[in-house]
Amino acid sequence: ILIYKDQTLVWKKEAGLSFMLILSKEELQEIVGGYIQMVTSNDGTADIIMDEEGKLKGKEINMDATELWLGKERARNVRNPFFIVGDVAVCRGKARLT
Repeated sequence: ILIYKDQTLVWKKEAGLSFMLILSKEELQEIVGGYIQMVTSNDGTADIIMDEEGKLKGKEINMDATELWLGKERARNVRNPFFIVGDVAVCRGKARLT
């Protein structure tokens, strides 16, 4: 799990460690700053949790999360109308949402 605040990595759990962080829906909402929305990364290995209303709230583009979601080339295309904004939680491996 990677948790970003203000586009800075603030918490990281590596695979293989003996503990598991369990986040409730409410905790995920607090991390992203609103109702949660989930998309799958471009390579299918991660879930990206974001604020469902982030664009309406005027949050800034999160290019790292957008690249993870769409792939670097597609995310950087100036004609691409799709992007992720604000803080996100990225869940991989056993931490993925079900």
